[in-house]
Amino acid sequence: MVLAHDGKSSCRIVTPQKATPQEGYAAKELSSFLERISGATLPIVTDEGPLGDSDILVGAVRQLSDIAPDIGVGELGQETSVLHQVGNHLVIVGGEPRGTLYGVYALLEEHLGCRFFAVDETRVPSLDTVELKGLDETISPRLEYREPFYTEAFDGDFAARSRMNSNRALLEERHGGKIVYGSFVHTFYPLISPEEFFDDHPEYFSFSREKAERFQERGQLCLTNPDVLAITIERVRGWCLRNPDIRIVSVSQNDWHGACECDNCAAIDEAEESQMGTMLQFVNQVADAIRDDLPHVAVDTLAYQYTRKPPKTLIPRDNVIIRLCSIECCFSHTLDSDCGDNVAFADDIRGWSKICQRVYIWDYVTNFGHYVQPFPNFKVLASNIRFFADHGVKGIFEEGNYATGGGGELAPLRSYVLSKLLWDPDSDPEIATKEFVEQYYGTASNTVMEYLDLLHADVDDPDKHLHIFDRPDVLFLTDGFVAEALQLLEGALANITNEATAQRMEMVIAPLIYLKWARLDESDPLRGALLDRFEETARRGGVAFLSERTTLDAWLEKVRAGN
Repeated sequence: MVLAHDGKSSCRIVTPQKATPQEGYAAKELSSFLERISGATLPIVTDEGPLGDSDILVGAVRQLSDIAPDIGVGELGQETSVLHQVGNHLVIVGGEPRGTLYGVYALLEEHLGCRFFAVDETRVPSLDTVELKGLDETISPRLEYREPFYTEAFDGDFAARSRMNSNRALLEERHGGKIVYGSFVHTFYPLISPEEFFDDHPEYFSFSREKAERFQERGQLCLTNPDVLAITIERVRGWCLRNPDIRIVSVSQNDWHGACECDNCAAIDEAEESQMGTMLQFVNQVADAIRDDLPHVAVDTLAYQYTRKPPKTLIPRDNVIIRLCSIECCFSHTLDSDCGDNVAFADDIRGWSKICQRVYIWDYVTNFGHYVQPFPNFKVLASNIRFFADHGVKGIFEEGNYATGGGGELAPLRSYVLSKLLWDPDSDPEIATKEFVEQYYGTASNTVMEYLDLLHADVDDPDKHLHIFDRPDVLFLTDGFVAEALQLLEGALANITNEATAQRMEMVIAPLIYLKWARLDESDPLRGALLDRFEETARRGGVAFLSERTTLDAWLEKVRAGN
């Protein structure tokens, strides 16, 4: 089937007369990219009239049952796509709401050579002839929820083209929407706030055995109190009724310890040999209460820090999601290795996978104390995501630099590689990395690949561990590494003539400038010049936050004041 030749095409794009917003947008995206690829304009028509000699059917068109009767559109999953060639017709159809649109992107990426690298970088090949032969495939993602949590991945078009359904991404109806959370995480105090309840009902909050009193500061809820359960159920229902798009509601602990130790809570936790005991009993009760009137909503809770270990006997309801967090792990060694920081977490995944139908992962892929600091974890990304998927994980959240402005270390590359792995955990990250670097860094691409090899040279060392709050003196990043990497990258920068590419290279170099500055003695005269250069590059790159909780402006003010 020839879609276009020498800038001309006899094909049309056919959509349903009453196309959904997603089907209509899919047709426009296909027409736009085919024109950029071939120079030919394929008209978009509805299915009111007969099919032509060579048409692309996008969505559930009227004639679909005649030319492809074996495709049961109503039986396809929400994100399942079918690409099926019938003679000189091509069918692109999928489940609602995202399947058909994802089918268009599958065609463009996997058969016509397009790549959606970043918001500001797309590869569209130029082809004299656009031809398909014997295309027949059904495509479904292994993961039902996929979120690369980088500012660079929040753009709606980029997320849709990457086939990410991220809660945070700016995905609209035309994109097929997204996975919508009702309050995302750490919801205990948003549900039952101390300001509203503690004075009159301290029994709603954590009890400390050591102090023999209830407390609110850095506390949790008393999960065996029946009023706490009733209020939580009422407020969860309220969230969902106010926003009918919600599909997952988070009932989860605050972002600290402080679990309730009252006699009732302690008895359950001791019997279950985990403080997840009270948590899961509570969450199961919430899930049971909303099951009938909100059958489309799942209740999500964290297995995080003190609740990470699976309980001894309790089992999550089928409308409960357990979101397991890897915050304590080492990120230079894979989860299936014998790294002492990872063994217990891997065992907990295995334990949860045996008792829970929907396990999600909250993973960490940056340094949260120093967003711009080099974080050599590329070699574990694919292995860890496959480990998750192979143990039945249904959704993965990869938390990177989500701050306003973005600009974290290698953030555009990380956003792309993670998107590819989340869509297909069996994909090759080295291919994705190489393709991205060649396109994004142009004439400096070979140097950037050399730098990535240099950055990861010591990651196999069993005595060197990488964590998400490492300081600039971390063992991996020696002074020798910084000097060698700077020499390598500065040499390439000197030969770049393209201004955009030069700015991208400056953002690769900035983390090394930051490290070099941080390691110099405060009396060293080079510190001022290095700080000025780092600030100039960071501002030009849009960096607004240096860490998860510190703005660039606040940090610079503190540093320049000598604090």
